[in-house]
Amino acid sequence: VTLLTFIGYPAIVGLATVAEPFILTVYGPRWSGVIPIYTILCWVSLVHMLSSTSGLLFNSQGRTDQTFLWSLINFAVLLAAIYVGARQGSVTSVAWAYFTGQLLLLYPALALPGRLVGIRFGAVMRLVLPNLVRALSMGAVVHSVRIWMIPSHWGPPLQLAVLVLLGLATYLLIVVLTPGPAYAEIRQLLAERLTRRARPARSA
Repeated sequence: VTLLTFIGYPAIVGLATVAEPFILTVYGPRWSGVIPIYTILCWVSLVHMLSSTSGLLFNSQGRTDQTFLWSLINFAVLLAAIYVGARQGSVTSVAWAYFTGQLLLLYPALALPGRLVGIRFGAVMRLVLPNLVRALSMGAVVHSVRIWMIPSHWGPPLQLAVLVLLGLATYLLIVVLTPGPAYAEIRQLLAERLTRRARPARSA
């Protein structure tokens, strides 16, 4: 989960931050109406990235019965959330309701299977929140530059290219200044892979 959020969170926050130029570039102006919905669903992905790991824990402990039960609960909560959102009469309200449903499911999605392997919800959050803060900090920088510094006459493709490069550079700088366990683990994995590649060459 730490590695997943270390890589996934900045990607999702970045997509939410550049939603407008992204949609206009990829799909065109006729799709501008989906920009708010797309942005909300990006925030949904931040939550779903964590809750989706529950099935892995259940199955790894041979508790597929609990996987099935949790799937039923998950379906019921999200269906109710979508129904409530639809009653408000707009697609945007459905997206917000779906986001709310995912938030309600987050704690049990991590706490229930966590009991099987001795992992507490708070322990997971202590590892995940620093990655969320890093991603949101990067998003804040990109959003500020887009609002205050990007010229209005720049087309969506140019805006998108500049903001994506800015986001990558900003996140790399944040990671270098505030390295965490995921960064250290990635460096270790890369070092091990390079060592394995070097060994056959030396043997030859």
